[in-house]
Amino acid sequence: MVVKEIQAVLKAHVGKPGEGVFKLSQDAGVAFETARRTVQGIGNPTVSTTNALLVAAGHKLKVVALEEPEAQPQASA
Repeated sequence: MVVKEIQAVLKAHVGKPGEGVFKLSQDAGVAFETARRTVQGIGNPTVSTTNALLVAAGHKLKVVALEEPEAQPQASA
């Protein structure tokens, strides 16, 4: 996910009936202002904060290993 995609997920979540930035911040255990700024795409939240907000919104942040590049022959000295 990139920043715009994360922002879209969070905006969609807080726009649902019964949800909102205040509830999202409480569910994620982060300050209201931090959640508000993240939803609006302001600032640079930590990975931990981003993950907490995504989990509270019913998503998760996942780290995926890139494919291993082919081994390069080592130069002889």
